[in-house]
Formats: sequence, C-alpha cells, structure tokens
Amino acid sequence: MEPMNAPLRRRNRRSTLVSAVWAVLVGATVSAAPFSLLVNGQPTPLDPGPLIVDGEVYLSADVLSHKLGIAVLPTKLTGMWVVSAYGTHVYIRANTTRYIRDGVESEAAHAPLMQGGQMQVPVSTLAANFPLQAKGPFAASLELTGPNATVQAVRQGPHPDYVRIVLDVSAPAPFYWEQSGDQLTVLVSGDPGATGGLFQAEGFADPLVPEMVQEPAAGGGTSIVLAHRCPTNALVFTLADPYRIVIDFPRRPPEQPGPPQAPEDLEYRKERPWVVHRLMTDRGLAVAYSVRLPVGQGGAQVRPALANGSVLGKASVSAMVAGAKAFAGINGGFYAVGGGPLGMLVIDGEWVKEPILGRTALGVMQSGSVQMGNVRFASTVTLPGAGTFAVNALNTGHTTGDQAVLYTRRWGASVADKGATTATRVMLSAAKEILVVNAKGDAMTIPEGGWVLSVVGPRAASVAKATVGGIAAVNLGTDPAWPGLRHALGGGPRLVANGRPYVTSSTEHFRADIAVGAAPRTAVGVLANGDVLLVAVDGRQAGYSVGMTLGELAQFLAKQGCRDAMNLDGGGSTTLVVDGRLVNRPSDGRSRSVSNALLGFLVPDKSVAGK
Repeated sequence: MEPMNAPLRRRNRRSTLVSAVWAVLVGATVSAAPFSLLVNGQPTPLDPGPLIVDGEVYLSADVLSHKLGIAVLPTKLTGMWVVSAYGTHVYIRANTTRYIRDGVESEAAHAPLMQGGQMQVPVSTLAANFPLQAKGPFAASLELTGPNATVQAVRQGPHPDYVRIVLDVSAPAPFYWEQSGDQLTVLVSGDPGATGGLFQAEGFADPLVPEMVQEPAAGGGTSIVLAHRCPTNALVFTLADPYRIVIDFPRRPPEQPGPPQAPEDLEYRKERPWVVHRLMTDRGLAVAYSVRLPVGQGGAQVRPALANGSVLGKASVSAMVAGAKAFAGINGGFYAVGGGPLGMLVIDGEWVKEPILGRTALGVMQSGSVQMGNVRFASTVTLPGAGTFAVNALNTGHTTGDQAVLYTRRWGASVADKGATTATRVMLSAAKEILVVNAKGDAMTIPEGGWVLSVVGPRAASVAKATVGGIAAVNLGTDPAWPGLRHALGGGPRLVANGRPYVTSSTEHFRADIAVGAAPRTAVGVLANGDVLLVAVDGRQAGYSVGMTLGELAQFLAKQGCRDAMNLDGGGSTTLVVDGRLVNRPSDGRSRSVSNALLGFLVPDKSVAGK
C-alpha cells in the first residue's frame, strides 16, 4: 500500500458552501453564459452557467449536489425526484408546479425542468423550502451565504454492499464535494477563526476506504480527503437529528449503469409525525418543530397537566406525557421558582390557578372545541351568616394585606401561611358545608374534594361570622364568561388573532426578559378548522438555532395558518415530546422540570382527567 498521504496530496482546494432563504432577481430570457457562483464568499465558477428562463434561475442537480451539498436524486416513484438537505425532503416532477414536502402538497411559482438529462430546480422552490440566502444574480454572478459548521467526528461503518463514511457536523452548513480518481474531497463551510488549525490523518479498518486526512481549508472551513478503492461513483447525502454528511462507497459497480438513486433514508414516505422548520433570521438560522393535532376534525383532544398533581410540584414534559399516555406534549404556562403556575389552570373542570393580569389563556370547552381569549378572574364565595366575598387568588400564599385566597388539595394537605397569622380561615367540605371557622390564623387541613378560604385584611372580621354547618356557594369563573369550560391554560402574550400577527406583550404586562430579544420559544396555535398546532423553537445554541423574537414567532405561526396563537413559557423550559420521543434540543442540554404541560391525545377520550 502506498504511503497514507500520497493519494491525498492531489486534492482540489476549491471551496464552496451554503444554506438559508433564497431570493430571485434576474433577467427575462434564457441564458447559459459563463457564470460565477459565490458561496460564503468563496468563488465557484460555473461553466456553463445556470439556466435563466423568464426571470427565474434554475440550478442543475450536479450544481446543487457538488457545489452546495443539496442532493437531487431520482426516486423509485416514476418521474419523481427528491431535493434533500439535512432532513428536509422536497419531492418534485418536471413540468409541474406541484411538489410535496413532508407529506404536504404545495404549489411552486415555477415548474422544474429537465434539460440534458438533468433536473433543473427553480431557485424560488429552494427559497420556499430550504434556509438559504442569496444576492443577485446580477450580470453573471450569484452570491449565496449560509451557516458555518465544525466537523465534530469522521466515522466509518462497513456494510455488505457499501462502506459508509459519516461526518458529524455542528450545523446544516453548505459543502462542496468532488470524486476524482482514487480520492473524494469534501469542503465544509466554517468560520476561519474557529477551525483551530486541526490537522489529522487517520486509517480506517475497511480497505475500500482506508485513509482520511482532515485539515483547515483555505478561506475557512474544513477539508476532508478520503482515499478509496471504490469501483464506481459514491453517493453523498445529508441527514438531520443530529446533522450528518453521509458518503456511501459501493463495493461493486451497478449491474446497469445509470444515475444514483435516492437511498432508503430519502425515499418518499411520512417518517415522523412532526415537522422541522428551518428559517433564516437576521441573526442566523432558527430551527422550529411542530406537530398538528386534528382536534377540529374530532381526531384528537388537548388538555393541560399539572406536574405530580400539585401546584408546588415539577416534572419533565416527557414524564407528564408518559404518565398520561398522551401522544404529544409541550411545556405549558409560566411558573414561580417554587413550582406554582403563574396563570390560569383548569383541569377537567377543576380550578387550580386563577388567570392573572388579563393575559391570554387557552380554553377547551366541553364540546372539545378550543378557543383563546384575554380573561380575568371573576369568582365569589357566599358564606351563610357572613355574606358574599370576591376571591382574589387560588392556591397561592398571601401576597397583599387585603386578599381572599381559596385553597384546594392541589396546594397540599393543609394551609399554614406564616405570613398571614391574622388570617380568618373557613373549612368547606366537598359538599360545601362549613366545617370550621378560625379567626386566629391557625393552620387548617384542606378536606379531600373541599376548600379552605383564607382571608386577610378588612374582610377577615366579616368572614369570621360564617355559620358552621351552613352550606356555602363557590362560584369560580372568568370575565368575560367562558360557559362550558372544561380545561384552561394561561400563558401569553397573544401572538396571532384572526389569522394576523398580533403581539400583546405590553398590554399583558410582560417583562423585557420575555418580550424582547430572541430566545427558545414555545407556542400553541389554533388553525382555521379548529386543529391545534404545538410548536417549539430552539435557541441560544450557536451553529444550530438562534431562537426567535415574539414578532418572528407570530409571523411564523400566521404563515402556518393559525387563526389564533399564544406564547407559552420558553427559554430552557421549551420542550416538545411526540410519540414518546423528545423532538427538540432544549437549551439547557437536557429536559427541564416544569410546573405544567399541554398534552395532546390522538384518540378522543372524554374520561381523561388531569394528573
């Protein structure tokens, strides 16, 4: 065997790469003149140039694959090709504007074309589906920019029919690749200052691909050169979750020579019940995940869950989803450091927490329909011998000097608020009978299914006159009223109203740490047909996802067809679990324990109660 570096010195140092939202500004006639493609600042001459027809630019399968790392391959379905990059698969046919992405059919502005036996893909179709940015084309050039990445590992996996080389990368970066003779070169786009000058040479166990050299590429990024003894062309494609560049070297030539065909990884089928969205912002790439629940079609229902059944408990979303045997779940509303929910929470008709500050809440009616609104707490307790009193809060310690708080077993076994030693407390049975009246602020047991009313301030003396043995009236509700309410979850601010972005962070009194800036975000939307969309946006992870502002999230949800949408707790709490799997990448590096969650059930079950 010749020395390791001998076949590698002949590598080509050309670099190019790519990724983000594309724009199209070009001439109006057919063109095939020499053309310069600039990818992340690196020139990549194209000769002949791309096809330009009536103002639309078309990039060939070869250009997309070799210059940008976007695979364009025929599938086993006659006439259908797949355009694929990092987990996004778009299925197209020549001369038709209809295409399919993740099982959903859409309409393109221009149809793909077949020319010279190659699929020519319109840039506008790429713009609608992949996170790529472009300037131009102008007279004879097109500038593309996209995220950078580091190569985290290079792995070899022998198979009976091929050898697979996997490059683990930190972000969905564009890359250039070329197979020439007995070597294959890959140049991955990267920050020139972040490569660290890494140089390494490594031998592999399988003799079909025995050697690899990795080093910084000129102009930034990483160069990988693979020596091989493959008798035919390699197949190069990408995968997501995590991001990978995959190179398959067949052990023998195909029986009938022809273009490589899409591997099973890319074949058209609905592989997952959630959708991955990659959107380019001014700060970089934002990655979001969504799952649609057919509530409006009667095929699902949603309801909130409370961690460990207590307002002071916390648990992971995965644990709450598993405990309730739900299909999907996201983290719910905001909560205090101790775990208490900060906003409305009603589970199976049981009031757990009151709405606050008139913020947006999600309501699920007895019929199963879902609605959103800004509601305030409008509740009273009537005590024989004492009168009627407005209730200010549920299951929380006293926070003001004039307050009536109602407690249930969601709080715990008893009430013993040391900050309200002069409270008058009234114990009510599940049948609302007044069992005990205590005006000394003593600790009081909360009966199973019953309540304790604790009052401080001027009203305490009147409450002390309540008649033991009398039957109280407890009326819990909202203003405006929500008749037939079964479940409710508070959050905010509102993001979409009547199908249009409508962010209410100011009127709902949210602090700047929530209202301003980009962050991981969680949201729930209601579509025009009543279906529910659960959304998690990852953030605070350089090279992967920068998060979204509330305005960006509102625009995104409106484009997804939401009639109404609201924000939920975000940051490190942002979590989406679907079909038993943690879908997103929480910014803490692991799932955070939270106070509550919103769960989705694919099979409606009216008996499902909160836990």
